[in-house]
Order: sequence, then C-alpha cells, then structure tokens
Amino acid sequence: MSSKKEVLEKVEGAKVLIIDDIVTTGATLNTCARKLKSKGADEIYGLVAGFVARKKK
Repeated sequence: MSSKKEVLEKVEGAKVLIIDDIVTTGATLNTCARKLKSKGADEIYGLVAGFVARKKK
C-alpha cells in the first residue's frame, strides 16, 4: 500500500478513479477530487456502490 504522499506525487497528467462504498453528501469524493486536481490529475472519475437518498422537505 502506498502512502498518501507517494500517491499524490504520481498523479500529474493521470486519469484517476476514486472508488467509494457509500455517498451521503459527496464531501469525501469532492475533497479527494479537489486535492488530486491541485496535484495535476487530468481526469477524475468517481465510482460508488450506493448512495443515501434524502427525502425532499
């Protein structure tokens, strides 16, 4: 397993797939994508197994 620092040093120009099990607010995917983009990733995709549906008020 690579450390976060090692991974972030290797993303410049890369296509990245972020895999998450459950999305509630999307904050984790958003934070990861922003960090990857700031380190030079060209394309960032998210794949999730499920999401929490919220009732409209």
